[in-house]
Amino acid sequence: MSNLINNSNKKIPEGLIRDPFVSHGAFRVYVYLLHQDTGKISNRNIMESIKIKDPRTIASYFSELIHGDYIERNRVRDDNGRINGGFNYIVK
Repeated sequence: MSNLINNSNKKIPEGLIRDPFVSHGAFRVYVYLLHQDTGKISNRNIMESIKIKDPRTIASYFSELIHGDYIERNRVRDDNGRINGGFNYIVK
């Protein structure tokens, strides 16, 4: 389980609309995340909601969005700085 932090203003960035390096699938994942409230998310829920069958596909979409600087992903850590499983996804 990961955490979603939605820092966007619920608008799709124009740069994302025009970005030739972002696939239609990655665009759909961004829009899905954009319209979710801050809280817990899982790849499985995203995959079921937008009909993605292969976990490698959603991983690829997240990679596109991270490399395009549309979302940020950080490992969840405990109070001692140890990795605690999951990620924080920050929608920009």
